Amino acid sequence: MRQGYFKLLLLLACVAFLCMTHTAYGDCVGYFNKEMRVFFDKAVAAEKRGELAVAFEDYAKARDESGCDGKNPVSGEAKAGCMRIAKKMSDEEERKGNFYKSVELDKGAGAFQ
Repeated sequence: MRQGYFKLLLLLACVAFLCMTHTAYGDCVGYFNKEMRVFFDKAVAAEKRGELAVAFEDYAKARDESGCDGKNPVSGEAKAGCMRIAKKMSDEEERKGNFYKSVELDKGAGAFQ
């Protein structure tokens, strides 16, 4: 009779364990849409000031299709901004003859980068 109780207790413990482990919590790895909007606004302002490296980095942060809270409304504009800034920066470095220099953008990366 004791084996019967032990098996029942073991079965209940297994069921309880399975019930506890079904919950999964996901954390967002990217940005929220509100944050991406702030990055986009900062990028627009930096582009107007002529700070192309800063503008490119902020546009890049704002270009994801969706954020942690849904579809990103500035994604398309941010992608276009990235392309526009990249073209300006690469043309400028190409005119200087800097085709390949693997450094950070604000330190004179080459036209290829």
